Amino acid sequence: MKSSNKIITALLITASLSTSVSAFPGYQWEKTARSVGIDPLILYSVALAESATDRGLNMTSPWPYAIRNGSSSIYAKTKSEAEKVLQKALQQGDEYKLDVGLMQINLHWHGKRVQSPKELLDPLTNLSVGSSILADAISSSPDDLELGIGRYHSWNEERARWYGQRVLSIYRNLLNELEVRQ
Repeated sequence: MKSSNKIITALLITASLSTSVSAFPGYQWEKTARSVGIDPLILYSVALAESATDRGLNMTSPWPYAIRNGSSSIYAKTKSEAEKVLQKALQQGDEYKLDVGLMQINLHWHGKRVQSPKELLDPLTNLSVGSSILADAISSSPDDLELGIGRYHSWNEERARWYGQRVLSIYRNLLNELEVRQ
């Protein structure tokens, strides 16, 4: 094994044994974020703000089967369970309030980005759609990252700033964790 591969393996093991949020989101996060020109750790920070859940062993990560219907959040254990929850919510006709997956894609505003809402339960599809939405939001405010990130959540400036501050706080915490590990 090459020296650089040993270092990467050590980082992955360290991240998986972390007593907090895994600050090494991984290849797919980086690939997806870079494809739309955003920082992978910002993308991961948004996912944590949207769907973080306790994974046991003092670890927190985004959850691919999170579904929020208004103020009610469900963290289904499996994709098939999430599909049933999603189907039931769709039958109730509340697309405006329905957020799906690890990036919590709102069906009213962004459901047209996929052919079927069930596609958003695929983590890679959800990540791709979410990264595109985030890139658009950030580019809408090129000189104000807080506002741009916040527009992922809302275009109301007060709510957007609150959300942008929240995500940037998560981002700074992740950066600090990475620095500690180095």
